[in-house]
Amino acid sequence: MEKITLELDEDNFPQLLSRYSPEKIKEMAIDMALKHYSERPVTAEMMYSCLANLESDLEGMFPKS
Repeated sequence: MEKITLELDEDNFPQLLSRYSPEKIKEMAIDMALKHYSERPVTAEMMYSCLANLESDLEGMFPKS
């Protein structure tokens, strides 16, 4: 498997970065990508897509005041 490096910035992923370590975020992205795309090899694009959905969910649960 190709080594994938995720680069998340505070502007696009503030909820994730404030709640989880980089290692945990990558672990979650891999798990989500494997569940959603089980028939294909995991790619960085798949992982970013899953994390964007999770970020959106967290924003809905924890809106800024």
